[in-house]
Amino acid sequence: MKTVQEDKRFVHITDCHIYGLYRKIPKQFGGWKISIGYKEDDNDFFSNHYDIDIDQSKFGQEILTTDFKDKERLYYSNGMTDIDIFKQGKNYVIYVSINDGRYNYFFFSNEEFKKLKTWMELEVKE
Repeated sequence: MKTVQEDKRFVHITDCHIYGLYRKIPKQFGGWKISIGYKEDDNDFFSNHYDIDIDQSKFGQEILTTDFKDKERLYYSNGMTDIDIFKQGKNYVIYVSINDGRYNYFFFSNEEFKKLKTWMELEVKE
């Protein structure tokens, strides 16, 4: 569910789902797209969708080898967009900042984040 913090620049979106992981073509240049979904309100029937583009090829290997213990954090970008991935409590978080005035935090359960790792294993297993 989407919640805006006291400071409207910070948006926390909980109970997110990962719908897809895509490798950008041609793969020699690297880059990935994560498609996620979330509901604005608990009563919503349909989910909203948001795509996160990551322009570094290192994302594939790092997401598989990082266990997010000891406050480990992965840092990426897509153009001027900052993207961080970390664990907060029992949830995994993908933080996206498209500019200095907007900060979106997408929260995922352990099961949802496992899907991302499983799909990545299949993708890089060539």
